[in-house]
Amino acid sequence: MSDLKSKFLALATQVPSEIVEVPGVGAVEVRGLTVSGRDQWFEMINAGKGKHKNVRASLLALCMHEDGKRIFSDAEASEIGKLPPSVVDGIFEVASRLSGLGDQGETEGNSESAR
Repeated sequence: MSDLKSKFLALATQVPSEIVEVPGVGAVEVRGLTVSGRDQWFEMINAGKGKHKNVRASLLALCMHEDGKRIFSDAEASEIGKLPPSVVDGIFEVASRLSGLGDQGETEGNSESAR
């Protein structure tokens, strides 16, 4: 294996994460998505064009962790969708940034028809 290839593959262990304090809950680890994880999320939210609900909640389900494991499964994203925006907006901003989604507009445009 080439040295350059080895260096790229070593980056797989460096997926960014950040601890976010959520009032009433406590500290939550928010991890960024990998390239394949982000692609899978895009596929999921674009399936059926405009029929997918809980775009923000589905990202949070993928990115929120406790003790190295996801807190919510994909199927439980609808439960996150029931929370007030004031609880999830900060977590969503961190998850978006760590996942390389750019500003919120990149995902907002995908979710407009789902509202």
